[in-house]
Amino acid sequence: MNRDGDRVYLMVINKNMDESITSSIELKDFVPAEKASAWVLNGPAIDATNEDNPENVKVVHSEFKIKKNPFKFTFEPHSLTAIGISRE
Repeated sequence: MNRDGDRVYLMVINKNMDESITSSIELKDFVPAEKASAWVLNGPAIDATNEDNPENVKVVHSEFKIKKNPFKFTFEPHSLTAIGISRE
């Protein structure tokens, strides 16, 4: 949570090489806003680099809706995901 208590952050590593993982996330004592942001660091394979193609491994930003608390989120295979959620 940030200093003001109006935003919470979550970082998740999915170490599964082949499969996405869907998790249920519950925020206790925190009513989330309807929209949240996710930043996913990933590439086409676990051993991918940017030496030949600078866009091979990259961070992709997206927004998603939170309809209720707890909510579900799907984490891509072999990825690092950062989620930022504001308080309603």
